[in-house]
Amino acid sequence: MRHLLPAFFTLFSLSIFAQTFPTPPQFFIETCVPVPSDTIRVCDGTDCDFNNDELQAALNAAQAGTVILLEAGAIYTSPFTLPEKPASPGWITVRTAAPDAALPPANTRITPAFASVLPKIIAPPFLQAIVTQSRAHHWYFLGVEFASAAFSYNIVAIGTSETSEANLPHDLTFDRVYAHGHPTQGSRRAFAGDGFRIALVNSWVSDCKEVGADSQAFCAWNGTGFKLVNNPGR
Repeated sequence: MRHLLPAFFTLFSLSIFAQTFPTPPQFFIETCVPVPSDTIRVCDGTDCDFNNDELQAALNAAQAGTVILLEAGAIYTSPFTLPEKPASPGWITVRTAAPDAALPPANTRITPAFASVLPKIIAPPFLQAIVTQSRAHHWYFLGVEFASAAFSYNIVAIGTSETSEANLPHDLTFDRVYAHGHPTQGSRRAFAGDGFRIALVNSWVSDCKEVGADSQAFCAWNGTGFKLVNNPGR
């Protein structure tokens, strides 16, 4: 017995040290609301930089540090493209013009009860509300509703089949957004997230459904680095 005990403990120790543990997170995705330095107002009425039918022009004109204010409750017919901008540390924020007090506080999930203060970007049948150019980056959506007018495959489509990580869209955040498919026809998925450092936080996703096929609230197959936090729905 004096010879067996040391051997037993040696084997036991070796088995512990031979384990392979999961790789810890390699980076942190910050999702605090950016502080803007310039404002673009998209609305119908006085003091508007662009009318409600000119949202794509506003997206094209915005530069790092800009906040694009969309009229609360207004309907914007898509698809709209997030263009690639020059490299810059600043963000372009697209949000409701309603004040912060009209939304849930930071780090609090939104619900459909807030729909009246959310601008609505609507995907046409079988198309998307939002698509991206390759390398589009640093876009932040806050207090926006994304929906489909009928069945759509992707309501928000990040990525266009890029073949290298350098060309992926990156640093896109969706904070306190309400994304939902058509109530009866559904949508295959709300978000196709083929990019790098993509965040969906404190949002409500619902009516992702399709007869005869799988459906997802968020799905990615050609990207890396995701943050999905506090997103209920049905």
